[in-house]
Amino acid sequence: MKFSEMPYSRVNVTETIARGKELIARAARAGSGEEQLQIHQEFYRLWDHARTQRLIAMIRRDGDMSNEFYEKENEYYDEYSPALDALQNEYQKTICAAPFRSYVEEAVGTVPFRSMELAMKAFDDKLIPLMQEENRLTTRYAKLIASASIDWEGEKLNLSLLGKYMKDANRQVRLRAWEKDRAFFVEDGG
Repeated sequence: MKFSEMPYSRVNVTETIARGKELIARAARAGSGEEQLQIHQEFYRLWDHARTQRLIAMIRRDGDMSNEFYEKENEYYDEYSPALDALQNEYQKTICAAPFRSYVEEAVGTVPFRSMELAMKAFDDKLIPLMQEENRLTTRYAKLIASASIDWEGEKLNLSLLGKYMKDANRQVRLRAWEKDRAFFVEDGG
């Protein structure tokens, strides 16, 4: 299947979090390793679906920064993806402390559990507002970069196309290109 043919639908964050919390509660009271593994697989199907839909929206927006639909989708995920990260963190804490962890770890391997342990150390719910702000700033920066239209000897170039002149063999060409690059960020990006 081509990427352009992949179906997209907005993740309902409220429903996803509610479903995830159900799975976390089930994981906390699992009665066997087999049950724990099944819940683990269910959680990551839910998580992978949410992550995939977000990535589709981001890639389609990045491919056409003027697409208003995907711009709105990106704004939605900028706001709500940290809440999904918090859900994943809560699940990881549960599965890592579960009495049948060793069974699941044997089934999926030690690397995912090591990754979960590291991710748990790096996440705190207090960071959610900062993560949301980081998302907004990242989106703003991407729009700024995409908006670049630099006059180069009568031709309009974006920053990527200007880049080849910044590596030109001729020192004067490189200098002019760097000056154009800097001027864009000072004038338009300041």
